[in-house]
Amino acid sequence: MAAERLSRQPDSPASPARYRMRDLVRESGLPRETIHYYLAEGLLPPPLKTGRNTALYSEDHLYRLGKIQELRERHFLPLKAIRAVLEGEVDQVRTFTPAQRELIRDVSASLRGTLIDHSNPGATAALLDGRVSLEDVRELEAAGLIEVKWQNGEPLLEPNDAAIVEAWALMIESGISRDRGFRPRHAALYQQAIDRMVRAEMELFVERYADVDVAEAAAVVQRALSHIERLISALHRKTLLALIERMAAQGAARDGDAAAAPAG
Repeated sequence: MAAERLSRQPDSPASPARYRMRDLVRESGLPRETIHYYLAEGLLPPPLKTGRNTALYSEDHLYRLGKIQELRERHFLPLKAIRAVLEGEVDQVRTFTPAQRELIRDVSASLRGTLIDHSNPGATAALLDGRVSLEDVRELEAAGLIEVKWQNGEPLLEPNDAAIVEAWALMIESGISRDRGFRPRHAALYQQAIDRMVRAEMELFVERYADVDVAEAAAVVQRALSHIERLISALHRKTLLALIERMAAQGAARDGDAAAAPAG
């Protein structure tokens, strides 16, 4: 009965709130901590507060919990993608034609497992040994930059997430540190820019490859990815240098104006 209820969308988005947290735990089979985490991440709507430390939940919460578990366990989607599905964000990016949607699904299936950075396979203890604190790992996770499976208090990272933590370790060693007020959450600015870029990139790709063989489209993505990343790096470096030079020139001009001003 619980599985049937979890898989059935509620009749009304405004279904009455009548479940306590212990009911959600029992019906969903998920730990209380996991449900609280989903609430904090915005994957579940806020409950109806009935007191300082009490709240009620609805059928919508149960449905979403079931949907989250389905997307994680059956489709292996990360929480960021699950949030997009729950919010309808994928449909908001653009209305693709049936052929374009089919291309996306088929290319995804073809590339599954190939766009992973295997340079740090499952890196955990060795990666974090004195270089990145557990606090930083938790902040990276809270910012939505990585996903972590915790086992006996130790983080288990997928290769792409391990590469992100490795990059953060290198940034710390270069001087981007807590001593200077930097926090892992500040790296979210890159994720926000990348989210916008990848959506536009996907639209551009789909427009031009919806009529070709899936294997050919997938091969293009694989061949081009490293070159695109090199282009992005070069553009970032060039743009940053140009901004620094403009700011330096503006500062020099202000200093010159101040020196030329007559003494009052």
